[in-house]
Amino acid sequence: MPLSIRLLTLPALLTALGLFGNPANAALQVLDNQALSQVTGQDGITLNLDLQTNIGKISWEDDGNSLQVRNLKIDNGCDAPGNCPAAVAYGAAKLYFQSALVNAPTLKVDVVNQGGAQKLQLTLPDLKTTSDQLIADGMITEPLKIRVRIAGELGLGNAGSPGASTLGKFEIRDISNIQGSLRVWGH
Repeated sequence: MPLSIRLLTLPALLTALGLFGNPANAALQVLDNQALSQVTGQDGITLNLDLQTNIGKISWEDDGNSLQVRNLKIDNGCDAPGNCPAAVAYGAAKLYFQSALVNAPTLKVDVVNQGGAQKLQLTLPDLKTTSDQLIADGMITEPLKIRVRIAGELGLGNAGSPGASTLGKFEIRDISNIQGSLRVWGH
């Protein structure tokens, strides 16, 4: 699997870790067909994720060589409580946008029927369309953004081992203009 595809799976892995780290407060109940026919509600699942973590190392190894992401940090971009902009609390990245104007979830999970086939659909928040409309209506002056910082170092070999090197540091900040969906199905 190419490295670019492996790196794209990082958000899915982090989302799964967040789901397993926060047990649900609801109990599952067995329902017979009669009871199930009486159930009403909205289909699909909406996930909102607050995430703050430090990961020592993520490594990809091939033929005895490794490419590593070291000292990975995911938070809301404040280095310390005193370094936060006004109205931003130090801590977790809130990987969704929520305000009095809009609520855009991290990920919406649903099953859709397309061409007679049932497909699992993962939908990202549509911040672009929402931002464009709110700007056009004069309600905001800048695009909506999800305040997040993903920072770390990229290196070759195990840190501290002979021949290991650090290629440099990276930082990804604040997501805006995001939209899209992914559909998954079997053949």
